[in-house]
Amino acid sequence: ATERWLAQRYLAEIGVTGVQVHASQLRFLADGARFAAHNVGEVKAAAFRAAFPDEEIGELHTDSASDLPLDRLSGETVLVRPSRRTLRAFARAGVTFRTAAD
Repeated sequence: ATERWLAQRYLAEIGVTGVQVHASQLRFLADGARFAAHNVGEVKAAAFRAAFPDEEIGELHTDSASDLPLDRLSGETVLVRPSRRTLRAFARAGVTFRTAAD
């Protein structure tokens, strides 16, 4: 999951504007940053479904097992430099995926 401000800054730096950013949000307290909303796992899949109720993710690119719920909403899943843990999780879930070429 990516923090909203960081995602917006990255997109601005590469010249992408006018897009919806669905990301986690931080709040800053005296003892440090905490998630105000953490867009991960089932929460991320629900946020996608709420924003795009009739859409499918054509091709999901991820490196994280926490994106397994998004796999159910995608036509194809591509694992990008996945860890062994992520590979095991996707295999155990019985989903079809491929890995990206380095």
